[in-house]
Amino acid sequence: FKTMRRQQTSALQLPHTGMVSAVDLGDPTSPLDPIHPRHKAEIGKRLATQIAGHVYGIPIPATSIPPSLVPSGTKTARGRIVLAFSHGDGLHTAGTRGCRTCCDD
Repeated sequence: FKTMRRQQTSALQLPHTGMVSAVDLGDPTSPLDPIHPRHKAEIGKRLATQIAGHVYGIPIPATSIPPSLVPSGTKTARGRIVLAFSHGDGLHTAGTRGCRTCCDD
């Protein structure tokens, strides 16, 4: 999963590309996998909203679609990693219990 996500994220470097989050739409009864929801209409709505903003300049309220899971910036400070998100209102952490390194680099 991490390799696929890394490739998706790197594609955002290309012009006229975007990505929306669907993590909150998980489908635990899906025969394929819980992360592949069968109800695609909400994903289409999120993509259409993003396109309306980027192509036609229609203002997109930060609350209209879940924030992307891609940080807009990162930095290290005093042994900590600080992540910044463009639409971070309402994001919070639940502590670091269970956190672990998940990537090879």
